[in-house]
Amino acid sequence: MIDSLYNAVFRCSHKRTSFPQRPATKPGAPPAEMYVVCLDCGKRFHYDWEQMRMGEQIAPPPPTHLTREDSARRGRSQKKVWFLAALSALPVIWLVRKANSNKSEKQD
Repeated sequence: MIDSLYNAVFRCSHKRTSFPQRPATKPGAPPAEMYVVCLDCGKRFHYDWEQMRMGEQIAPPPPTHLTREDSARRGRSQKKVWFLAALSALPVIWLVRKANSNKSEKQD
């Protein structure tokens, strides 16, 4: 609704577009249709390479949702990163404490 209201007021002219693109397909599958993306509003449009013209607007791709397994895997990887960061900080902490203890011994 907000998108249609915005377009009703400002009307993007779609003058600035990306270079024509073709989605990747599996080997042996027929090639997918080419499209361009408006750099101002982000909408996709069919593109005819032979006529060098933009066509009708393409519906936005369906949103990709993470499954529970993907979420769990992401959580595990983030925990692993934090664990490794904490583990790598231990030598730095040890060196700082060692340097401070040497300073305090020299001051005595």
